[in-house]
Amino acid sequence: MGLDIDRSNWPLVVYRIDGDVSEAMTDAYVQGVKENISRAEESGVKYVSIVVSDSMRTNANIRQALAGAIEEHDKRIRAACLGNALVTTSTVSRGLLTALTWLTKMPVPVTVHKTVEDAKAWAQEIIDKAEEV
Repeated sequence: MGLDIDRSNWPLVVYRIDGDVSEAMTDAYVQGVKENISRAEESGVKYVSIVVSDSMRTNANIRQALAGAIEEHDKRIRAACLGNALVTTSTVSRGLLTALTWLTKMPVPVTVHKTVEDAKAWAQEIIDKAEEV
């Protein structure tokens, strides 16, 4: 169980979550976001992230920590990130995540996908559009 962050295809960043989301994973995820922001600021290249998890189950403390980190870094996220794709095989999780994206103000576009391939296609489209500008 854990969190793997793959930046080998920058500006695409893929987070793979194995198992239920823990507070330690949440801390590592937030630290990873900060590192992505710093890299984007230094390079001038905005990134897109994909978060892959079977369930994306969290508890209230984790959801609160994520919301706090998003609020704290909102301006930097907007300036450094083009969007986030969430990938889960769970139909229930996809439905809940989709509803949350409708109800929650996020600093960047967030989409929900069933497969990594779909998420990567969306991410590449966003990256290509940014490169045209």
